[in-house]
Amino acid sequence: MDKLIGFDEDVRNIEPLGDTPMISGEELRQAFDKAGVDIKEYLNSVLLPKVNDEIIKGIDENTSAIDKISNNLVNINDSAEKSYPKIYLGESAAFPLKTSPKIIFSKTVPTTSNYGANLPIGSIVFIY
Repeated sequence: MDKLIGFDEDVRNIEPLGDTPMISGEELRQAFDKAGVDIKEYLNSVLLPKVNDEIIKGIDENTSAIDKISNNLVNINDSAEKSYPKIYLGESAAFPLKTSPKIIFSKTVPTTSNYGANLPIGSIVFIY
């Protein structure tokens, strides 16, 4: 994308006329209106086409790319959800446990006083 072109038209149209203008009333009105006309021309023929054709188009393209990335993330999340091991309490359980089993290496036998009772179902404890 090219850089935006600045508005560098001279809008000081009245000051150069002097204290006693030697022009007709029509020419004076045109001098008063010239700055507004120049600014309007710049906005409509330079700035807005640039914004609409390049900036808005770029936003639309980026939005579709972001949507695609979002859909890919949903698909990856679904794949991950399907691939991790699930632990059920019994054969008739409808939903897996929310906690993952733990693997613990312990010098002592787990009891309810240390952490045995708090381990998720399916945990494995190695005693050495």
